[in-house]
Amino acid sequence: MKILVVDDSPQILVKMKEILSETDFEILVAKDGTEGFGELALGGVDIVIADMNMPRMDGLTMIEFHHKILTEGITSIMLTSEITPELVERGKKIGIDAWLAKPLNKVAILKTLKEVVHKLES
Repeated sequence: MKILVVDDSPQILVKMKEILSETDFEILVAKDGTEGFGELALGGVDIVIADMNMPRMDGLTMIEFHHKILTEGITSIMLTSEITPELVERGKKIGIDAWLAKPLNKVAILKTLKEVVHKLES
């Protein structure tokens, strides 16, 4: 399975690759929503973990465009330091499957991945 991590912080990308290296995923990275959307358009990504706030295109917009333009569903995890009820509601409408809070927490990341993979396999 392939997982795409999209974040404008090089430190977050390095840390996520370190955490995800303990899984069996093939790991792809993108530095913003526009680059992430390009990776998603190529196909083959099973799960995307995207930062909420990024230049050029934020994570929610990237996922929303993917669902509207490419029409296929993708398991989506939003990574943000600001989880509000309004964001969660917007996320539900566009198909966000889970939320992860910053700063990064290895246990929470691996637990959330396990949960979404279980849903994919069901």
